[in-house]
Amino acid sequence: TSVVVTFRSDGTATTTYNVAGAADAVQGTWSAENGVLTVTSEGDTESASYAVSGNTLTIADEEGTFTLNRQ
Repeated sequence: TSVVVTFRSDGTATTTYNVAGAADAVQGTWSAENGVLTVTSEGDTESASYAVSGNTLTIADEEGTFTLNRQ
């Protein structure tokens, strides 16, 4: 299983999931302000606190902490 999230400078984002060889991509938008990352896709909006350190993005919400590494 892999997840790749692409945040573009124009405020759009793509999340690509690859599970057991089957890929799916979800389009959306994003914004970041005052330590809060907000992502909207498929009619749902989610916000979480975030921090960037070097090439690592750490996102924390009520479900847990997620770490994404820049590729």
